[in-house]
Amino acid sequence: MPNNEKNRSSTIVILIGFAAMLTLISVLIIITYYSIASNSSSLNKIVTEQQHISDIYTMRDAAQARALKLYRMMTVSDYFTQDDIYLQFKNEAGRFVQAKDHLLATMDTASTRKIWDSINPYLIQGSEVQNETVELIHEEKYDAASKTILNRVIPIQDKVASGLYKLLETQHTNIKNDLKSAQEKNNLFYLYLFSLGTAVLLLGLFITYYVYRYNINTENALIQEQQTAEKANQAKSAFLANMSHEIRTPLTAIIGFSEQISNSNLNHNDQEKLKQTIVRNSKHLQQLINDILDLSKIESGQLELEMTATSPCAINMEVESIISSRAVEKDLFFKVNNIYPLPSSIITDSVRLKQILLNLCSNAIKFSSKGGVTLDTHYDSEKNIISFSVSDTGIGLTTEEQKNIFKPFTQADISTSRKFGGTGLGLSISQLLANELGGSLTCSSTKDHGSQFILTIPTGIDGKIKMITESEVHSTISEHSLDKMSVKQLQGTILVAEDIKDNQDLISLYISQTGVNIEFANNGEEAIQMASSKAYDLILMDMQMPKVDGIEAISTLRKNGYTRPIVSLTANALAADREKCLLAGANQFLSKPINVDEFYAMLNTYLKEKQQVLTQSEYEPYVTAGILRLKNKFIEELPDKISKINTALSNQAWQDIDQVSHFLKGVADTFGFPEVTEISKKLNIAVRAHDIENVAKLVKELSHAAENVISSAKKLNQN
Repeated sequence: MPNNEKNRSSTIVILIGFAAMLTLISVLIIITYYSIASNSSSLNKIVTEQQHISDIYTMRDAAQARALKLYRMMTVSDYFTQDDIYLQFKNEAGRFVQAKDHLLATMDTASTRKIWDSINPYLIQGSEVQNETVELIHEEKYDAASKTILNRVIPIQDKVASGLYKLLETQHTNIKNDLKSAQEKNNLFYLYLFSLGTAVLLLGLFITYYVYRYNINTENALIQEQQTAEKANQAKSAFLANMSHEIRTPLTAIIGFSEQISNSNLNHNDQEKLKQTIVRNSKHLQQLINDILDLSKIESGQLELEMTATSPCAINMEVESIISSRAVEKDLFFKVNNIYPLPSSIITDSVRLKQILLNLCSNAIKFSSKGGVTLDTHYDSEKNIISFSVSDTGIGLTTEEQKNIFKPFTQADISTSRKFGGTGLGLSISQLLANELGGSLTCSSTKDHGSQFILTIPTGIDGKIKMITESEVHSTISEHSLDKMSVKQLQGTILVAEDIKDNQDLISLYISQTGVNIEFANNGEEAIQMASSKAYDLILMDMQMPKVDGIEAISTLRKNGYTRPIVSLTANALAADREKCLLAGANQFLSKPINVDEFYAMLNTYLKEKQQVLTQSEYEPYVTAGILRLKNKFIEELPDKISKINTALSNQAWQDIDQVSHFLKGVADTFGFPEVTEISKKLNIAVRAHDIENVAKLVKELSHAAENVISSAKKLNQN
């Protein structure tokens, strides 16, 4: 072939090759641009769907908050407070509507629209019912409002929540599908890139190199954007997954056992076990919600503290009464060391202080498998601060883990959440509460050698502080003052449901001064029968009684249409006990030992007054003499009670020990013997847990405490 033809052919080949190269490059550019645009569109869509999820959570939180505001409005008596809560109720409606409008404006799929159409009627109905409930509350029709909340508001809210969860599942499915679609497009892009890149490589390595580098850079940018988006949602996704598990676990038990409890084939004992399981899981679910609400209040600056005079020793005793049983269940010791002298009282929020200590002690118990937990309390006079140190023999923490434990939704590591459960909110809330109280919460720990958490708060007292020693602490905790008040003469009949005769005598002693008629029921079953056949002007209901307890008795009476006042009068004086009584239908909650002022104020509230009034000088000597007589009777019978417990221990008659320890824990503190009460509480818990070794130990401690009481009484009589 002539050179001209060769050159011409070469030129044609070069031109064809060059044209092919340009075409391939153009195709590569087009494919690359399409891939970037497609991935950008997918990411924008995912971001929009994430915003949908955020809107749904806002709607859910607002709906739940509105229901809680309704309940809060019903439980407060101050009209200004009710108005404030009502404004908060309206604000939550605004949040809900704003989130709903944004969601509807960007919702573009038929499936989500269909789910929304199924929710919308319940939203309208729920709004009407909630407004109706507000009107009932404003009209002070609290019973009707309570029934409306329980029978209408909550079921409708549950249906709304169910629909919102379906929306969430749909959004999560959409995100998953979008990610899958983006991945498939990327895979197809890689296939084209390889094929065309190989062709370009054959035509020109130089051009192919730059095309390849450009695509690699583009790919890296896409991967980096995807990783950034994943990291931005990782914490929220992990929390949502954990909370979903934590909430669904007790909720599954509550629903399942609630369905089973109506089974007619179950005997009474089986039904009681189911009820206890439902209550236990309800408390757990309530605690999860409370943690989230507490964190929200603290971070939004809406937490309100009630700074009052508080006894650190009394707080420690309450913590011990709760935590001891949990320690016994895990075969651990729990010890409280009050390093005296200590302030008789400090100015702080007792509820929040106890919340912190209970959380720290509960965590210590949870993460310990052997040994035990110690709560030490110490006062620093130079800095005028008091410190509570909780030490355990548990799994401990590394230095790196200690940096994260106070962060919200965070635990030491993922395996901790899987093994021990929990939301990771407790320590974060505790530290925030410590800061709110003007103090601090710190941690020191060694891996596999236990941890120590130190809570330090100011006393809140300027000037000289009254200090107490160990010998003075019990009298300080149990004392209650008699104000200069008058005892009004009242009319009516009171039913007192109380299973302990000494407590019946004491309550009768107080009530008799008012001229009111008294009738007694020895257990909850009798109380239900008597109240069903007679409308009493007031019922005083103990919480812990045989056959039917006070909570169940109140609930049964309310369900049967009993509308007259019922007041819980019980030794279970914790906030959770108060809430249980009020939720069951009690009008008021009073704790034992009886505070005389509060007791007479309660009688004055619910009973009509006669004209005659007894002054303090007229009734106090009678009451004082009566209490002294009952106290002496208790001391006289104490040796027989201890003897009965020792005999029962020898004969392994656990029911007898349970009965006597129940009696002692309900009466001893009333007469100023808190040590006997505390040991009796522990003994009662141990015998019910069949902790035989601890039962024997506590029986010895109780015998020794009783000997001290009897010996002190004899010395006093001799003097």
